[in-house]
Amino acid sequence: MLESICKIDKYTQNCLDADNFFSNEQLNFNASLNLLGNMVNYVQKISVELQNKYKNID
Repeated sequence: MLESICKIDKYTQNCLDADNFFSNEQLNFNASLNLLGNMVNYVQKISVELQNKYKNID
C-alpha cells in the first residue's frame, strides 16, 4: 500500500487542482484511480485479528 501511496503522490504532485489533473493528465488520473481501487481491496482483506490489534487507527 505504501508503494501505491507513493505513486499517487508522484502522479499528482504537479497538479494545481482536480480539473487540471483530470483534463491534462488523464493517464495519471486513471492510474491514480486504479491504485486507489487496489488499496480499497487491500484494506478489505485485512484480517479481523489485525483490525482488533490496531483499533485506534481509522
